[in-house]
Amino acid sequence: MNNYISKLLKDKVIDKQLYWRIHSTSSSLATMYGQPKVLKLNYPLRPIISSIDSYNHELSKYFAEIIKSNRTSSPPSYIRDSFEFVKKIIKVNDSKDQVMISFDVDSLYTNVPVNEAINLTLDMLYKRSSSPPIPFNRSRLKQLLELAVSNTPFRFLQKTYIQCDGVAMGSPLGPILADIFVTNLETKLNKFSTNKPSLWIRYVDDIFCLFTKKQDIDDFLERINKWHKNIRFAKEEEIDGKLAFLDVLVIRDNTTNKYVTIVYRKPTDTNLYLLYDSNQCRKYKLGLIRTLVIRILLICSTITHKDNELTLMKHTLKTNGYPDHLIRRGICEGEVIVNKINNKKNNQQQKTQTKQNIYFTLTYYGLESTILARRIKHIIQKFMPLTNINIAFKKSFTLKNIFLPIQKGKDKTTKDKKLVYKIPCNNCNKYYIGETNRDKPTRMKEHQKDIKNLSDSSNVVKHAIEQKHTFKVDQAETLTFESKWNRRVIKESLYTHQSLDQSLNDVKFKLNVFG
Repeated sequence: MNNYISKLLKDKVIDKQLYWRIHSTSSSLATMYGQPKVLKLNYPLRPIISSIDSYNHELSKYFAEIIKSNRTSSPPSYIRDSFEFVKKIIKVNDSKDQVMISFDVDSLYTNVPVNEAINLTLDMLYKRSSSPPIPFNRSRLKQLLELAVSNTPFRFLQKTYIQCDGVAMGSPLGPILADIFVTNLETKLNKFSTNKPSLWIRYVDDIFCLFTKKQDIDDFLERINKWHKNIRFAKEEEIDGKLAFLDVLVIRDNTTNKYVTIVYRKPTDTNLYLLYDSNQCRKYKLGLIRTLVIRILLICSTITHKDNELTLMKHTLKTNGYPDHLIRRGICEGEVIVNKINNKKNNQQQKTQTKQNIYFTLTYYGLESTILARRIKHIIQKFMPLTNINIAFKKSFTLKNIFLPIQKGKDKTTKDKKLVYKIPCNNCNKYYIGETNRDKPTRMKEHQKDIKNLSDSSNVVKHAIEQKHTFKVDQAETLTFESKWNRRVIKESLYTHQSLDQSLNDVKFKLNVFG
């Protein structure tokens, strides 16, 4: 992959900025793990291949952004979420001979034919326009897409495998290619002259349909299962005038001849939410209440059902330790947000905000973190009045940190990557501070190579030549780990500034706090 990307740079098809983004350095193998489908017989696993830090992850991420921005519109059948589904279904008139049916594709991602999905994507991009706003022609883009999703190696239980076909659920390109493929399958529905549903609504691989009782639903299922050899649909029929779709329960109302919607809870639902006495920021607990209220108000289609759901929510939150005053506040804030969503005039108001938004993350340890956040906001508002700082809290150490690496299987190759390091001089108290995205041994070999070849660009070499000193490269110390490049550079600069009298390199990232 890197050879082909280097060739594109050499031929001036891409610039250096894009090259450094999509080429791979010290990558790790993608990792497969499974999530159990608790509602299905024998609890089958949903395979997920986590591609983060793999050699083609950034390439997949880049093309996911490109394809999304060049998709002009979604098909009429497609819905973004449960809220959009509710808006559509409550407008449909019910008749006594109608039947609600849902279909879902069995293991869609692993059964998507990659080559077909890539060709459909290319057709979408190039048939609409001979020169879409991307720096690649059709043949180059096809090769890059194949590098991004085809024959991807992954690790499972310390063994290496190759995904020969299908797209990975954990790949940035996976959902997009799967949707493009299913959208193309849907066009075959237009060829049905008889035995066709009056309503077909789709969310990824879940489909909601309305048929009449006279129609042969089994015959329809048999026909759509012939659309493609890889794809198999399974159906579920309404029971007692009720059918669950996504997190919505659709109910036939015979008195109004309409469809009523309420929040659907799976049989495995335990009514267990974030406990109030857990060590989490208070604003997240308030945010949980707002989210539950918004879901209830946007999914429940009648006032009676909304009131019933809100009453149940209050009881559940009290069981989880939430005080009445916080529940009332969360309900009020949720209602305000829903009113803004439903009020088009509010949505169309012109924004007059002139302040610059800055987003800042702190690890939450308790009250001390909240006090620190207030002080940071106060200092920034004092010295930068035109700046609006938004501070978010992240969890410190959780059970997920313990068990997820065990579930995925530990990858020892990721242990020594993306770090800030220090190399001490063998003859004085000076040292070199640097950062690297690659693994530490590889970066140390590069320093040894620079010293051997007397590279002019290296501060380590300059010190070695001028002072005739040697360096303890094999004793390099890891100062901190940081996966994000911009944060890693800032941390490197902070360590460098902290010891300017001993550090051989200059501060790389000039911060105002340095003066």
